[in-house]
Amino acid sequence: MKVLVTRPAADAARTAAALAERGHTCVVAPMVEIKACPAQIPERDYQAILVTSANAVRTLGPQPAGGALRGVPVIAVGDASADAARAAGITEVDSAGGAADDLVEMVRARLAPDGGPLLYLSGREVASDLPRVLAAQGFAVEQVVTYEAVPAARFPEAAREALAGGGLDAVLVYSPRSARILGTLAVQAGMMDALAGLVWVCLSPAVAESAREVGAARVVVAERPAEPALLAALESLTTQTGLATAPPKRV
Repeated sequence: MKVLVTRPAADAARTAAALAERGHTCVVAPMVEIKACPAQIPERDYQAILVTSANAVRTLGPQPAGGALRGVPVIAVGDASADAARAAGITEVDSAGGAADDLVEMVRARLAPDGGPLLYLSGREVASDLPRVLAAQGFAVEQVVTYEAVPAARFPEAAREALAGGGLDAVLVYSPRSARILGTLAVQAGMMDALAGLVWVCLSPAVAESAREVGAARVVVAERPAEPALLAALESLTTQTGLATAPPKRV
């Protein structure tokens, strides 16, 4: 299949490689650009750092493994954010498996409300109110915004050309916000009719709801809000619809 990938550029490169391994081709069309925000980490004895996006760690530069955060363990929402923490030099990292609810359960199982504050590294806009949820469990959470996701100014030219050529089969959508931006830009570019006819493969029910709101007619939802499940949902389309793939890439 030929797939439209709407993730930010750094994440989309990894997704493109995973798609190639499965015999698919892709067109990268980021709906947001990740920009670092000035972030001052308070000097505290944190018992853990919480991360719900790889971008929250990448945009901090060398800080995670040094300074105020030296030696503080990380609980990441999923494998990608856990890998980003390890790449930043943090050695004690756990992955909750891909969903915010799983992260909350891991915090409750492993940490104590009276063990010290938690540091939550986040984007300016987040899908879940993690500090509020954990505060209800008795935890003190300090949220530090390390990045913002700036919407694309226009419908990406690569996506326009691919849609105009009629060669796209599906679009991968990772957040409700990305779905809304995609729909808005497609309408402005006069491409929504072509885009709506693709299969929209969505990371979660919330993403699927936004996709339908902007006009998606064919929606598939991953079993879990993690990229392996999203790619598995995409793979299922080849047997359900007969859409073709190229032979898997050999390495």
